Amino acid sequence: MKFIENATKEDVQTVINGVNEYGLAEAKGEEPINKSVVCKLDNEVIGGGVGHIHSNMFYLNYLWVKEDYRNKNYGKNLHSKIETIARENGCRGIMVNTLNEKAMKFYIELDYKTIASIPYYLGDFNLYYLRLAF
Repeated sequence: MKFIENATKEDVQTVINGVNEYGLAEAKGEEPINKSVVCKLDNEVIGGGVGHIHSNMFYLNYLWVKEDYRNKNYGKNLHSKIETIARENGCRGIMVNTLNEKAMKFYIELDYKTIASIPYYLGDFNLYYLRLAF
């Protein structure tokens, strides 16, 4: 047996595929469904949300608004659209995690509850896991 550091992309993908196949088998074959929403203004992308639905939960991986458009309700409107998509697909809620204190406060304002945190996850940054239940 030998161990290889800095493996090839193909070898790394084999490991990732193995974990995904095992997880899929454990989840009885239920595959995640990717979902995304983009907000455009005059053909310019000024924000968006990307996530996936799995096992009746929406996992919000990314929510972003271009800096010039922040604090003008674009984020809340994007989130509202994501929440609508989640509800229409039978989700029981939305899960999100963040290292950003401002983002955490944004989610708290939207009625998310902190379900876990890891202090000093990355230097002085804490990692927060939040859930919006419905």
